[in-house]
Amino acid sequence: CDGQVRCRSEAPRGFERHSRQKPLHWQVIPPGPVLWTVGLAVRWLLQSCERWQSPLEGRGFQQYEISNYARPGFESLHNQAYWAGADYLGLGPGAVSTLDNERSTSLPDTAAYVKAALGGFDTRRDIEILSEEDKRLERLALQLRTREGIPLELISSPNPVASLTHQGLIIEKNGRLQLTRDGKALADPVAAALV
Repeated sequence: CDGQVRCRSEAPRGFERHSRQKPLHWQVIPPGPVLWTVGLAVRWLLQSCERWQSPLEGRGFQQYEISNYARPGFESLHNQAYWAGADYLGLGPGAVSTLDNERSTSLPDTAAYVKAALGGFDTRRDIEILSEEDKRLERLALQLRTREGIPLELISSPNPVASLTHQGLIIEKNGRLQLTRDGKALADPVAAALV
């Protein structure tokens, strides 16, 4: 297999029962430390992804984003551009595009899309104007998930960095913040803390 592989696994028996008893939750208490309570759900996620990681790496695949593996040279350029905040054009029903500071979604219904396109009408239905802050926040959340991490200049305040580093969730390397193995399971709350 030369393409990408995503880490997927079925939940073990009883997972639903246990996950209700021990839910994952986090709480940010500004300006103090970030408190994490990691329940069974996160431990299960780490274990299930680790089951795939060794066999994939043994076959030459490398993890280049939390849920994406590829052999060197086969990483998805589209995904990498998207995670970096580059513009992209989506064509067809339900497609999403981001060009300059505008994100749009085209009509999802194929018949309505074709009728509008053939009639010379705009096929976009939702148009969102993105501020520079919107774009910064998206880049932070998406790039943090990649093996390269985020450039330090995306962080508006260094306050949470020391706490997250001390907790073993991120490391600083070559002017970038990268998630650790444990941090990958908590990418969303780590990103929220860095905002």
